[in-house]
Amino acid sequence: MSYAFLTACRNEEAILDEFFAEFTEMVSAAGIAGQTKLYIVDDLSTDRSREILARHARDNSAVDVRTIDVPTNFGNQGAMFYGLGLVEVDSNDVLITFDCDGEDDVREIPSILDLGLQNPGKVVLIERGQRAESLTFKIFFASWRIAYSLLAVTRLTSEIPPLLNIYP
Repeated sequence: MSYAFLTACRNEEAILDEFFAEFTEMVSAAGIAGQTKLYIVDDLSTDRSREILARHARDNSAVDVRTIDVPTNFGNQGAMFYGLGLVEVDSNDVLITFDCDGEDDVREIPSILDLGLQNPGKVVLIERGQRAESLTFKIFFASWRIAYSLLAVTRLTSEIPPLLNIYP
């Protein structure tokens, strides 16, 4: 069994070195160093992100770092979807997707791995808790939602069941 991690980045040069330090520490603490591939989809960064990714791919001995370059800017979720099509996993491998920008705490990955081991053959969904946006962002976003709802001519609604933490 091996462990594949997938994340996407765009212009993350300010946090990449810290991310790699935390990720490598987590992999070692979880006892999966040497069994881990980290796929990072570079969503057409224009800063030094590609240079930093290449350095870590070359120098990181605990993790097999692989960079996926996209043909066009997809945005975070589009880049993740693109990367899913290129990640190499076998049927008994573990695949975890997450954000590398600090929104998802990589130090929680060992507990996520434990949860997966307790539920073999199932997809484990970890829902993000409360995000830490500024008051300015919250006000702007609420204003945008109100304006959008007033301008929208057609409203789409559907009955969507609540998400469960573990899917068969």
